[in-house]
Amino acid sequence: MQNNFNFLVGIVIVFLTSSCSYIGRGEREYDLSYGEHSRQKIDFYKGTGDYSLIWIHGGGWLEGDKRSTRSKLFFKSFPEEYNIFSVNYRIGEDTAPDAADDVMCAYKFIEEKIELEGLSPEKVYVMGASAGGHLALVIGLLNTTERSHECKSSYTPLSIINIFGITEINKTEQFLTDSGEEWNYVKIWMPEDNFTEISDQYSPLYMITDNAPPIITIHGTEDIYVAYEQALMLHDKLVTENELVTIEGKGHGDFSDDEWDHVRSSVINFMKKNSQP
Repeated sequence: MQNNFNFLVGIVIVFLTSSCSYIGRGEREYDLSYGEHSRQKIDFYKGTGDYSLIWIHGGGWLEGDKRSTRSKLFFKSFPEEYNIFSVNYRIGEDTAPDAADDVMCAYKFIEEKIELEGLSPEKVYVMGASAGGHLALVIGLLNTTERSHECKSSYTPLSIINIFGITEINKTEQFLTDSGEEWNYVKIWMPEDNFTEISDQYSPLYMITDNAPPIITIHGTEDIYVAYEQALMLHDKLVTENELVTIEGKGHGDFSDDEWDHVRSSVINFMKKNSQP
């Protein structure tokens, strides 16, 4: 089951490749540290333009890497104008909510790096798949709430591209338990003694305000790892600009070429529509 999950998450990284020719990027900086832990690292791929895109890998908060084959394929999905930041974060059993705290601090670090590069911290998109979708939502939504965080940013993303991300942690665990899925990644990630507290604090569904950034979600109706209901709950509650791209009858990224074409055009159009701070 876990290998199948990894394969399907990998599919999402190539969804833009058929429409963009990739030209090798210039300056690259690897393993920029935003903390003391070995996983608190960022890779920076400098583009030719002023817009930046932050990529957050998936893997159920238990695995994955910023420089994996899946992530590298993702870089080829965007034109060279984009400045790409690929983020690692702490992962593993009983490590919740480290991943969510880490991406908040990574975003703050990237904001400072962008300013040092002479770029605009107001021209940033955040994108992630699966657990990475959850973490992208955390960045965009938590920064628009009144809740405090040691790494709260002065800027919010232009928009969030959420590819079948978790929006309510507790309900995802219950979904996996009820369905009999053998890889219950939520239960593995979450310490038992404060499960409910972490879900309440770090579920994007409970971070939505009238100031939420624009959000586009991609989700299949038959996803066995992140229920389609997760997307419905999010978009039913959003009052700011949002779009839900539903892929009927499909699971965790097992979309056809035509369906990926539809996803691709939807994401690009949404980004263009929300390209001004």
